[in-house]
Amino acid sequence: MANYRFSTINKLLRSKYKDEGEDDDDVNKGSDFVSVVSDVSSDNESDYDVSPDFESDSESERQDVNPKSNGDDEVEKLLAECKGLYTVRTEVSTPRKPLVGVDFDPAWDKKIAGGNNARQDDFLAEEVASCSDFESEREDDKTTRLNPVVACISKMTLSPDITLEYPDNYHMDRTRAITWSQEKRADELRDTTLRFMEKMCTDIYTLVDKIDKKKVLVFNQSDEALVTFSVKVNRDEKEEGYRYEARIKNKSNWVSRVAHCEGNEIKFHATEIESFYIIKIPQKEREIIKPEGNILSFKHSKKVSLDMPLQTVDTPQDIDLQLSSVDKRGMVKRHSLFPEKFKLQKISQRLFVEHDIDKFNKAFSVKLDLESFRDSTDACTLKPVAILWDGEEPTIKPKTECSLSYEKNRVVMTMKNLPNKSGLSVGLVAPGVVDKDEVKLAYADVFLCNITIHIKIVNPQEAMLYINCVMIENLPTFLKQNQSLDLIGTSEDFYLKNFHRIRSHLSGNSERKKSRKQNKLDCFIVFSNRAKENCLSFTILKQTRLGGSPTTVLELSLDSGPKKKIHRQEFDPWMLIGKKTGFPDKNHAIRLSKGLTFDDFKSPRPF
Repeated sequence: MANYRFSTINKLLRSKYKDEGEDDDDVNKGSDFVSVVSDVSSDNESDYDVSPDFESDSESERQDVNPKSNGDDEVEKLLAECKGLYTVRTEVSTPRKPLVGVDFDPAWDKKIAGGNNARQDDFLAEEVASCSDFESEREDDKTTRLNPVVACISKMTLSPDITLEYPDNYHMDRTRAITWSQEKRADELRDTTLRFMEKMCTDIYTLVDKIDKKKVLVFNQSDEALVTFSVKVNRDEKEEGYRYEARIKNKSNWVSRVAHCEGNEIKFHATEIESFYIIKIPQKEREIIKPEGNILSFKHSKKVSLDMPLQTVDTPQDIDLQLSSVDKRGMVKRHSLFPEKFKLQKISQRLFVEHDIDKFNKAFSVKLDLESFRDSTDACTLKPVAILWDGEEPTIKPKTECSLSYEKNRVVMTMKNLPNKSGLSVGLVAPGVVDKDEVKLAYADVFLCNITIHIKIVNPQEAMLYINCVMIENLPTFLKQNQSLDLIGTSEDFYLKNFHRIRSHLSGNSERKKSRKQNKLDCFIVFSNRAKENCLSFTILKQTRLGGSPTTVLELSLDSGPKKKIHRQEFDPWMLIGKKTGFPDKNHAIRLSKGLTFDDFKSPRPF
């Protein structure tokens, strides 16, 4: 009988909730009756009339429940007869999302409080207190986010030009940065080259401990932004329109990292580093050629612009522009020291383009300002030339083969096409033939060098030989600094790129001495324009065996790029024993030597 009563009341209340818009989910359908409260008051309303037969437990004696307008009285009657039993709806509690950044409203306490008045007051007091704590914690968290704790940074000077900043939770021993030796360059730069338009900003540095043993610094990846290397550079290295990269050697290979210039320093981040050097590359600027015509120019330079007339293209076309600067400082110095060596008097910056345009419908003009290397007294004899670049190889065309106009310090060139991945520059040249390498020299793609050979007699059976590769703009200063040595000979001028290798070979009445620390004899000079010196030095011993050559022969050849012989020097160092070192014009070694310079391989025989 009790079960029937419970079921009837459940149906009534469920129907009421349904009519009032309450959710009638599966969980609520499974609600049970729980018993016993001493005082029950119900404000529920119902549209149903319940007329059960409470004296019969049989199914057939039960009456149906029919909705009536006076259902409220019947519900109260049923509840009274059930002696204080009432229903409780059971709902599944879903996890709440964390209230991140939400302030807790104390007024909610009144909405969620329950029980008698005394307990309600206690509940409110507890909730208000906890709410206050919650707000305080959230404010602290917000402050922490806005003002993160800055890690304490330590600073170490690795060399006069290099500093390292790192978190002070790393306990580092004394570390120094030193430049690579010629031996290390020869061993580890066999296949290393720079790509077109990449320029060296620094020498190659390696990290060593206090006893000059190679050292690899390793930091956590999470601290990469806090580990900063700063390298001071010359003023001429800071150029607008260039981006910087640090080439870093870690435990296994070389990697590239973005660097940036701040003041007179270039900075980069690294978490694993043994050696590094810094390069710069012209930035790419993307422009759009419009069908209605427009002028393309660079944000950082007003010396180059392209004027595209109406309908040059049918639809808007993207084009990437790069601008290589002129090595004006180097060219001015070369012209002042050796004016007779150069025909190129002025030259513009080099414009390089990349695009997907099949054809330009109309001719367009390119305006280029010129950089001057020296004041020419016979300016009227200078002729404008166009320099077209197919990759890194230039083609020089005179004015008769292209449309050029020159006024003041600007050349305007009219073009019908500018192929993808090609370049353009213009120049003024003196009468005569201009060498392609001279044009490359103006952009520091190559360097004009000279080999010098010096010797120092140690004793009647031993001498030190010094072979230096010197850029010609530094040659007069270099010779003056080495007057304490006997000058054996100098080569003719030749062009080199960064990391080109020069092989040396010694024969005749001298032989090389191998030190105990050497596993093999060093026989290479690896050139770098940023190195303090490009020198190969070694000890030679007098060869005393019968039938030997009466002279010593030193042969030098280019071992990378186009293979060719550079220089051959024949001399007898042992004739200098007991003679004082003199100036080059009075040096006995000069009269004892005979030098030859080779341009190409003329014979299959070795020299």
